[in-house]
Amino acid sequence: MAMRVFVIEISGKGGLIHYDYHMCRALQRAGLDVSLVTSTNYELDNLPHEFNLVKLLHLWDPRAKKPASRFLRLAVRAVHGIKYISQWFRLIIFLVRKRPDIVILGEIRYQYRLSDYREKPSSPRASRFSCH
Repeated sequence: MAMRVFVIEISGKGGLIHYDYHMCRALQRAGLDVSLVTSTNYELDNLPHEFNLVKLLHLWDPRAKKPASRFLRLAVRAVHGIKYISQWFRLIIFLVRKRPDIVILGEIRYQYRLSDYREKPSSPRASRFSCH
């Protein structure tokens, strides 16, 4: 049975998703069972995927135009913050259910999230987390 690797890239757009796409292809070709977990705003749909693609995260387009009003920008930022946290919980539940052998995180945007990645000694099978 091949080792199950889940690559997480919360933003489906930009340079990191291109990097992760090619990393997933290389890992799949090396014989691993690879899944790329990303946003529903995934920009590489037109490319062939030899690995599993999971468009799980319902986040906003990071390249969208910002509102002109300062008040609206703050309101949008607050909504994005709530949405971001809810999607992290959704991702954690997904990973607990799928139980991958390795999880590779593309980016951790906020330092307070690092405490979520500690190994729990009581877990039957510990996962290693890597951020590239």
